[in-house]
Amino acid sequence: MRTLRTLALALAATAVLNGCLLPEKFTASAVVAPDASIQYQYKGTAVHATALLQKHQGKKISAADDRALAELGEKSSTKGDSLKYVGDGRYEVQTSSRILPGPPKATMQVFNYGHSGNTYTIKSMTIKPKDLAAFKESGFAPDGTFEVTLPANAKVVSNNADSTPWFFRKSYKWNIKSLEKPASLVFTLNP
Repeated sequence: MRTLRTLALALAATAVLNGCLLPEKFTASAVVAPDASIQYQYKGTAVHATALLQKHQGKKISAADDRALAELGEKSSTKGDSLKYVGDGRYEVQTSSRILPGPPKATMQVFNYGHSGNTYTIKSMTIKPKDLAAFKESGFAPDGTFEVTLPANAKVVSNNADSTPWFFRKSYKWNIKSLEKPASLVFTLNP
């Protein structure tokens, strides 16, 4: 039994590290600096995808799985970042971090950030069609906002934001109500 619990915890940890937390109700922001680093913040809830689908199939989360998910939250929390398990496969999440340019990095699965030469891309997670159908069928619907503020030396190549900068508003904003339309912002930075 102990071996099974250890294996379940290891699988749960791998699942979270591989992006099995889905942003649920949240506000997220990314402020891009002139050097292409990003100050990122996320505050809200996230649901463990496996627990969500298990619940949709009419299966209750076992006490052992519930403890493993809680333990995972404790182990994943670091100074300044909090992943607090609140039960039913859900977490309260608060994170603030500085992200440096480099290979694409997943950040609470709200977006990936990468670059090729002087072209930078911020794109929200893309979900496989099969998984997307399962999440939709389960009734899961995110409810959040994601804002990106660019520095003065940025030139936007393309975006699909719900609102763009104008007058006093300096950010690109997406109202995330579905997993079907990934947010996308491509830009360059002049030296």
